[in-house]
Amino acid sequence: MDRDPDSPPLPLELFLLVIDAVGEDPDDSVADIYKTLRACALTCSAWLARARMQLYAYVFLERRDHYTRFARTIYASTELAQLVQEMRCDLHGQTNPELGWAWHIAMLNHGKIETPLPNYVVARLTNLTKLSFEADARVPVPVPLVCFMRSFGICEKLASLTLHSCLFITFDLLAGTVWSFPHVKILKITQNAWYESQIPPPDEALYPGRCENVTKFQLFLPVRVDPLLELMGPTVSHLSLWSMRYDEEPETYQAVSRYTALNRLTLTFENSETSWLLLVLENVRARNLEGLWIDYISRDQSKDDVVALFHDIRLDDILSRPPFRHLSELTIVVHSTAADEDGAWLKCLEAQFPQCVERGILEASIEEWKEEFWPNWLRYD
Repeated sequence: MDRDPDSPPLPLELFLLVIDAVGEDPDDSVADIYKTLRACALTCSAWLARARMQLYAYVFLERRDHYTRFARTIYASTELAQLVQEMRCDLHGQTNPELGWAWHIAMLNHGKIETPLPNYVVARLTNLTKLSFEADARVPVPVPLVCFMRSFGICEKLASLTLHSCLFITFDLLAGTVWSFPHVKILKITQNAWYESQIPPPDEALYPGRCENVTKFQLFLPVRVDPLLELMGPTVSHLSLWSMRYDEEPETYQAVSRYTALNRLTLTFENSETSWLLLVLENVRARNLEGLWIDYISRDQSKDDVVALFHDIRLDDILSRPPFRHLSELTIVVHSTAADEDGAWLKCLEAQFPQCVERGILEASIEEWKEEFWPNWLRYD
């Protein structure tokens, strides 16, 4: 239906709110959002500034041509460079690997090495606060791309860094990359690995201020946990671990003891792998730990088996001794394909924690297992 020509025009503020909503729509793909925002920018001059702000607030670079156009734009306009707040850099080019940077550099056999963005372009991103790098865990990240990743350490407002599915040639390359970001407060290392672990981390003296501001640290299914835990200092207050047991190289989790400022701990495990969970708790030394969140992914495991698991590890006794006496919140979530329709399962689970129930700190639940749990866990903000 056409609008009545005699009705008053809609206020500009309303249109600007709609443009903001387009830029923040979680249900739309990045491509659809960009397409809509570009259309808004071309509609009228009054919409241009707000549409540009949304267009450049979040930047996703996936292919070589994306990086090339972005570099050209940022170099030409300091104003647009200052609008960039969040960047996601795909170093592999998942939708078209032949245009991805990892493929491009791997195919260069004549010694000509290029990086996706020159350092002087990166230096213009003065308002960048959130950055993520994604690669293909089957293909080692070439050293030129490692240098490219480190070049963002110059961004003083950068507060959140994610390394996802990156395979490094040696551990010291990963360590040096993490230590290249002295301003980062939130660090996520998800599904990362390395070939050679015998090479020690780089000289700490070369990285003054390394990780001194990291307060939130997340590790999701790394090939090894101990070396990564040792990279952080005592400033970590929120630690999240989703680990897997590798029998051929047992972990100790001793580095958790250095996190003396730890205030909240999230532990996720599955397949009855309780040994590593107990090791982590054994190494906690923080005196002010207030929150403990445990996710157990049981999937098709029977109710009786799940209850028996928590009974056997005597978690209630562990959490009633130092340093867990100051806990004010204990959350235990069991993710299962079986429903707890009458609440009997939940009651049996709560019965394994009589001391925590008496302290009034336990909040337990049985939730339906959904594959969406994986990406939701990775949204650690």
